[in-house]
Amino acid sequence: MTDTLGGTGDITAMGQDAPTYFEQALGSLRTAETHIGTEFQDDLELTLDTITKAAPRFVFMPVPGRIRIETQPDQVRAFYEGSRAEFLPDKLRARHHITSDWFYFVESLASRRGTRDGQEYTVNTAVLFPKAPDGIVGEFLWERYDVEVSEKDPDRFDIARAPGARTDLPLRPVAALFVHDRIVEALRNNDAEALTADYAHDFLLGARNYLAGQGPMVAGEGREAALAYWRQFFDEFTVDEVSVLNRLTGDWYVFAEVALTVTVRRAPEQGQRQFRTASIFPILADGRVQGELSYGTEIGAASTRETGTWGRAFFAREGFTDPLF
Repeated sequence: MTDTLGGTGDITAMGQDAPTYFEQALGSLRTAETHIGTEFQDDLELTLDTITKAAPRFVFMPVPGRIRIETQPDQVRAFYEGSRAEFLPDKLRARHHITSDWFYFVESLASRRGTRDGQEYTVNTAVLFPKAPDGIVGEFLWERYDVEVSEKDPDRFDIARAPGARTDLPLRPVAALFVHDRIVEALRNNDAEALTADYAHDFLLGARNYLAGQGPMVAGEGREAALAYWRQFFDEFTVDEVSVLNRLTGDWYVFAEVALTVTVRRAPEQGQRQFRTASIFPILADGRVQGELSYGTEIGAASTRETGTWGRAFFAREGFTDPLF
């Protein structure tokens, strides 16, 4: 019998009845869509019944530029009650979604109706729903909001700059990809300063906390708070390998699932381990990263098979100079 990393991040026994990746991915999809569907019914208890009772983890954006983390069932209930008192969901239009064995991600246009004025509001959101055995772990929700950008080169996303362009081109998403690729490379190099170099001064962090002796979630406001977290992370872990398993780039964000092989340096857990994270990075047109909302699996035993570093964003002929970026 072999140990393997299960869909929720736990070490589980591999046996005849172990669920396949296909079954676990369908479970993530079913769990998230069931939760989302209840939000369009006027029964809060239905929605709360789709959330894990054991250890909920929520990151909300109550107002633009602020995040709020809740990890207790009564706090989650209170937030939903307050939200329903202000807005009622009318419609969600899923523009992109990604399903994995342990999460569901969706970018959408969502319409909400104000309970006081009856006015409809439409917002662009990116939401991560990690899965637990008894429902969603929670919602990690970023609501897009406008920030004034001082653009040094206002024409840098003009397709006229692309040699031989025959159609419109997704230049802004690819620019965001360059930013995320720098973050991944810094993670591989165990370099906290480089990892946070593109973070905005008012960067917002809401993520699973992997540091010893601290709470289940890390919250931080400002680039310096994020830098302090990553410095401590690299004190406790050495990152050996990073592979990007899934990555989706939009005009204003990058979503990525990465697999990390690390060497744990803290006693008494020393040794090589593996885990996965799924993260939302909102990115402005000038390349500043507004925040990171992230969750991850439990830290599990490292695979004995060769893993390596995969998930490259760019391939190019040697000596090629990119005219676009």
